[in-house]
Amino acid sequence: MTTSPAVKISILMDNRAKPGFLSEHGFAVWIESGNQKLLFDAGGSDALTHNAERMGIDLSAANYLVLSHGHYDHTGYVAELLNQHPHVKVLMHPKATQQRYSIHPGKGPKDISMPSEAASVLQAHPSDQKTVTEEPHELWPWLGSSGAIPRTHPLEDTGGPFFMDAEGRVPDHIEDDLALWIKTPRGLVILTGCCHAGLINTVEQIKTVTGETSIYAVIGGLHLKAAKEPRIAATLDALKQWNPDYLIPCHCTGDNVIDILQQELGYCVKPGRSGMQLMISPQISMLTE
Repeated sequence: MTTSPAVKISILMDNRAKPGFLSEHGFAVWIESGNQKLLFDAGGSDALTHNAERMGIDLSAANYLVLSHGHYDHTGYVAELLNQHPHVKVLMHPKATQQRYSIHPGKGPKDISMPSEAASVLQAHPSDQKTVTEEPHELWPWLGSSGAIPRTHPLEDTGGPFFMDAEGRVPDHIEDDLALWIKTPRGLVILTGCCHAGLINTVEQIKTVTGETSIYAVIGGLHLKAAKEPRIAATLDALKQWNPDYLIPCHCTGDNVIDILQQELGYCVKPGRSGMQLMISPQISMLTE
């Protein structure tokens, strides 16, 4: 197995933040190992630039921008990043730029598509600088994407009332949802944006893609705040079986579910927030909360 000699994972944007950092309804993570650097999702605005500066992260040094899916709260900084730094390569699903809505009972439709400028910039980005695919894709020998995730678990769904149209006639299965895997000396690290495909489906896909079974950490949004008890129970059972050293729930997981995760899984659960960093190397693993 090719692993990264050392990797640092920094939460650039989340719904919560450490003192001195900004928060918003959005998600972004910076991943680096030596000169190999990647931005996974791009928050809901340019607020992540403040957090990057505080953490000593130079966003212009990114080799890649990877989008977990096309919702506005993961793509807010896309246009500015690519306009300022057109050398950055992009990895995304072909359906990420589609129009989409959430429609909650008793409320009108909310457009949750990526900003139109982001969609335009992505479409205009040079073809040799972007990979638009449903397939798993390896960016470096130690890091890659899940590709489109098969929806096989009977209890897992997208986590919300999502539609392709403002009238709510065409369900949005969020087929563009993808995750990242990192092969570390201590096992796989799995990063999710919102995990609309479901955590069990996501982890099983990544185990299939990588051929690895040891899960060291799961980091990201899990979109379980509206999940019913049977799904939460199934997710807990799976997590106990995987037995990660770290579970860092972020963004859309749901405060109610984070409480349950902490009660059931204990010390390994560390709620995510802007400014948090995880360093993993053969010699040491250190979480800066």
